[in-house]
Amino acid sequence: MDYLTVFLQATGSFFVILFLARISGKQQIAQLTFLDYIVAITVGSIASSLTIVGINEFGPIMAGLITWFLWSLITGFISMKSRLLARLFHGTPTVLIQNGKIMENNIAKLPNYQLEDLRAQLRAQGIFRMADVEFAILETSGQLSILKKSQQQPLTKNDLNLQTYYEGLSHKIIFEGKIIDKNLEVAGLKKEWLRKELKKQGISDIKEVMYAALDTQGNLFVDKYKDRRKNIKDF
Repeated sequence: MDYLTVFLQATGSFFVILFLARISGKQQIAQLTFLDYIVAITVGSIASSLTIVGINEFGPIMAGLITWFLWSLITGFISMKSRLLARLFHGTPTVLIQNGKIMENNIAKLPNYQLEDLRAQLRAQGIFRMADVEFAILETSGQLSILKKSQQQPLTKNDLNLQTYYEGLSHKIIFEGKIIDKNLEVAGLKKEWLRKELKKQGISDIKEVMYAALDTQGNLFVDKYKDRRKNIKDF
């Protein structure tokens, strides 16, 4: 096998994986179920083997790769239609703490999961006292969802009857020294207004600005290229 063949096969498998990943939808690694994890490992293994297989083997292995991916899509589609099959393919969440009580029988049913694992996951979310937890549910992705007891939950502005204001997405106005004209127009503002606001912050040239954004309250956040700040090394 020559280098050109390896290059072409690697390039082909790369773009096939890219295409399959794009049509599968966005999903965080932490959200993958056990089945998704197995499929991802297998597809990756098959894709890597496509790089150096003989030309006669390339087609059948590519067919195997696509078959694995198609079954992943099919099981996902079936899971949306059938609750029973969804439980079969992806499993079900497990309640580990209920009404402040540890469900030791449920923990015992989980392979390779112990009480110390529960404590570690609680600490990872900033909870060091199990007595503070009302509910803890182990999701099918392996993440732990927690509901603290009401007396341990932080106060909100609603609890204090404080007035709140709408907070939407900020508009990116300047990026890498260039004005985003479309976003400025959407905000109903002119370049003259922007220049005046920049002058208030001691900026005379837009090229000095790395990033600037306008929030829903009309406040302009500006970050310059040269802030003359020392890097924090110890943290």
